[in-house]
Amino acid sequence: MRLVRVFALTRLGWVRLVAGGVVVGVMFLVITSLYDAEGQLVQVGGSATKPAGFEVSVSPIAVQPATGTATVRVALMGADESMLDETGRLGQPTRLTVITDNGVVEDRFPAGTVPGALDVSAGIDGDLARYPFDDHAGRIGIVVDQYKTEADGSIVSVAPIPIVVSGAGGATGWITTLTVPGAPMEEAESTIRFERAFSTRAFALLIVGMSVMLAALSLTVGVLVRLRRRVVEATLLSWAAALLFALPAMRNFMPGSPPIGVALDVYVFLWVMVAAVFGVVLAALAWIERDRPTRQASRSGAVS
Repeated sequence: MRLVRVFALTRLGWVRLVAGGVVVGVMFLVITSLYDAEGQLVQVGGSATKPAGFEVSVSPIAVQPATGTATVRVALMGADESMLDETGRLGQPTRLTVITDNGVVEDRFPAGTVPGALDVSAGIDGDLARYPFDDHAGRIGIVVDQYKTEADGSIVSVAPIPIVVSGAGGATGWITTLTVPGAPMEEAESTIRFERAFSTRAFALLIVGMSVMLAALSLTVGVLVRLRRRVVEATLLSWAAALLFALPAMRNFMPGSPPIGVALDVYVFLWVMVAAVFGVVLAALAWIERDRPTRQASRSGAVS
């Protein structure tokens, strides 16, 4: 019987409960069904012709918008037989050079070795202040050539090697668009663009919505107790004060944890904190003045 009383809701209460459950279920399905742990890479362009050289794979590993960099792995693969000896190793010393907005990085593979990969910190440009609707893009130039080492130790290029560029993999939480040349080139320049995945944006907006709801609840409770429509309790003050610490933690829980000062802070979180603080202040004032009529009456009686 006691359990039945707990769930003895009115018709309106049941409607609200079911509606809330449906909303939570829809949000859960949207975020989880569209979440891609490995990220998604979309390639634009590319060549169907395999050159007498190498195929170069570009794989995004991580994106750091706050520092304007993206870690990208550039790997030599799909070498033409003319580049390899009978054991499948490089027949000539080969150099891989990657040019980004952060500078030039190269790696050399001597003859008789297996072609490898190079991890590069590529510069990207974007408007992080628009989080979670920010996009970031950068350029990646790739050159592969044969080289030789002179007697004085200097490295001299012997001949450029034509390459085709393709994309692979993806960065968690990002949709990557890699635009590559449509034909084999000796110096291939590609554009890489990162866009936050829909699930990441939905996650961030859900946290924003919950923060707004909590702040509005704090302000509403503060107004009600200040107007003496509700009784002030010590536990209520504890809850309201704890909310001031919980809201910043929720803000930092958003995917990517954007730096302080993005548009969400200016348009939402600043006012969320203001509303929460006002709720605490109103509740505290109501608690301070709770016994004032009794004290005044006792003082009047003592004077008389």
